[in-house]
Amino acid sequence: QHAILTSALSHIPTHGFSQTTLSLAAQEQGLPEISIPALLPRGAADLVLFRLQKERLALSRNIQPWFSSPSAPTSSPPSQPHHGRTDAPTLRNIILTRLAANRPIVTHLKQSLALISLVENLTPAVNELELLADEIVYLAGGKDLGPAWYASRMGIMGIYFSAEILQSNPNTEWRDVEGFVYRRVDEFKKVGSVLGSIGEWAYLQARGVVQLGRNTGMGI
Repeated sequence: QHAILTSALSHIPTHGFSQTTLSLAAQEQGLPEISIPALLPRGAADLVLFRLQKERLALSRNIQPWFSSPSAPTSSPPSQPHHGRTDAPTLRNIILTRLAANRPIVTHLKQSLALISLVENLTPAVNELELLADEIVYLAGGKDLGPAWYASRMGIMGIYFSAEILQSNPNTEWRDVEGFVYRRVDEFKKVGSVLGSIGEWAYLQARGVVQLGRNTGMGI
């Protein structure tokens, strides 16, 4: 399974999250196409989940020091993590680094979101999103496993997933994604000093994500 999925990653930019991609990967591993359903019971959704895990594990190595943005000049210096809290500039950079990993396959991003929105794939997809949020909070300096950690995780899940849905729109440019993340992180920082406000803000963000997904054709 791991060998097929690893081989399949290189075919995603051309063929997307499709049976063709899985068939090419199986062929490269010397396996018959008929073996794919047994090895990958979720089909292309297994490839989506595998890639999500791979990019999450690579995040700490790939963090970019700074991104250009309409609201943040490229001359601005990178921010460093501060233990015990999620520093806003660092949080932006981490989220944008993960979103930047989608750029080589951005034309197929909507397909991947549609696959993980199916009922049978939703639970592992949400679990992976939670793990990503945990990683982002940790890398941004959040070390305390208390109420603030879980409130931060909820907020970051909303920011990341809504940004990814925006990124999947073929009319969206990278600067639009950057600007969106900057605005959402600024909002997150403003309510971050009041724990109850984070929970309310995260709930409103989640409602917005669902509506955005429906507007872009996802089955949620």
